[in-house]
Amino acid sequence: MSTGVNFQLSSFCIIGAGAIGGLLGINLALDAKADVTLIARGTHLKAIQSNGLRLIRPDGTERLWENVKATDDLDSLEGDFDVIIIAVKSHQVELIAHKIERLCHKNTIIVTIQNGLPWWYFYKHGGELDGMQLKSLDPTERLWQHIRLDRIIGCIAFGAASISSPGVIHHSEGYGFPLGEPNRTNSERATALSKVLTTAGFRAPVRKDFREE
Repeated sequence: MSTGVNFQLSSFCIIGAGAIGGLLGINLALDAKADVTLIARGTHLKAIQSNGLRLIRPDGTERLWENVKATDDLDSLEGDFDVIIIAVKSHQVELIAHKIERLCHKNTIIVTIQNGLPWWYFYKHGGELDGMQLKSLDPTERLWQHIRLDRIIGCIAFGAASISSPGVIHHSEGYGFPLGEPNRTNSERATALSKVLTTAGFRAPVRKDFREE
């Protein structure tokens, strides 16, 4: 059933522009022509601001994303985003969770990148554990309290990348970033996100069995 919402996903904020976040960002910007803002820190951020973000691909070829919008201050951002990608660990998100909703409009999607159990694992899981909070992953409950669960789409990173030097990401292998709705549906918004990521060069199918990946 159609929701009546037109999911035109053109603006992205990537919280955690490290290896995986930066890989997503540069390809979304250069291949999908998305408007991407990066949240980074330290010498990596300074290099991006001064020289742009450079990507070394698995085949050794390089590409450069110049004039990158990058900052370490969420409070400095104006307006809202169609998609917010969280590419940092849960304990790091705790510190800024209360600032995320301000960056959202009515239909903003929040994508959590993980290679393990997400803190919202049992949200709309079904069964007797449905809605159970994982205190080991969200001990302060700040994530559960401040990040709207109905915005979330999960994503697993099967790509391997590293920051070889500040402002330079080395992508060694893998383009898989499968997506999943918490309620296991193949929703319009998940399909729209899959299309954008596919345009950016990734393999991003929507999986009903996302939690089993």
